[in-house]
Amino acid sequence: MNKPVTAKEIKEIRSQYGLSQKSFALLLGIGPASMVRYEQGATPSKANANLIRAARIPQFMHECLENDGKSIPNRQRASAERYLYEHISLDSKEYERTHEDITLPSKPTMSMDEMYHYTLQQEILNEQAANLIGDLISIKLAGGIGGSANDVFESLLNRLSRLKPTIVDSDMLEDKKLSEIRGFLECATEIIAHHKAKVNR
Repeated sequence: MNKPVTAKEIKEIRSQYGLSQKSFALLLGIGPASMVRYEQGATPSKANANLIRAARIPQFMHECLENDGKSIPNRQRASAERYLYEHISLDSKEYERTHEDITLPSKPTMSMDEMYHYTLQQEILNEQAANLIGDLISIKLAGGIGGSANDVFESLLNRLSRLKPTIVDSDMLEDKKLSEIRGFLECATEIIAHHKAKVNR
């Protein structure tokens, strides 16, 4: 299991290519604001952590530059290309040995636009799940639930608590799985909203 990527590691990886936070984020398909937070100590989602770790691999960054190099300043692109030119010559066996601890994104053929699309959805759904868990805990602490409603809320809380850590997994980067999660969260939102409406009558 990979250790969480640290703010220091992120800065080191980014700096070796001579990239700004914004350019590094754009190449990886991560929101620039998220990259700033990560370098200030916030913990990246699992999907974004995988992308950042993969950036240690010259071959991966070469593909990122091929796909999205035009989105960053020419000077920074040239700096990254110089670094890649010096390090891209690793043969495949040396490459695998040197980077055996790195988990590449589960879909290496996915474009950076697609990766950004999915990881953004993951972050939104993850935050939504966290808010729902907070709502359920607040309702329970308020003590306004009884009978079968209490069983429903307990079940919801248990399912959400189990679901939340999996939302940002790299194997969730597909429409069907994210759609299923979204459907469940919408259902949970409606149940909580209905309860709040009854309480406020």
